[in-house]
Amino acid sequence: MSEKQIFLQIYKELEAGNLELPVLPDLAIKIRDTLRDPHVPIDDASKLVSIDQSLSAYILKIANSPLYGGID
Repeated sequence: MSEKQIFLQIYKELEAGNLELPVLPDLAIKIRDTLRDPHVPIDDASKLVSIDQSLSAYILKIANSPLYGGID
């Protein structure tokens, strides 16, 4: 199945009201809100990210990907 077909299937399910999107965990919401505030030090966001090991691993994976200039 191509990316376009997957997108169209998701779109159809969403339009029909058959798709339930996952709710963000409280920690993800806190991180998002922290990162939206330009006056919050980056250390505050990094402390929040370090609370969840799987989230930390995911962010490191993305940061190290060639797409974002990292090494994979």
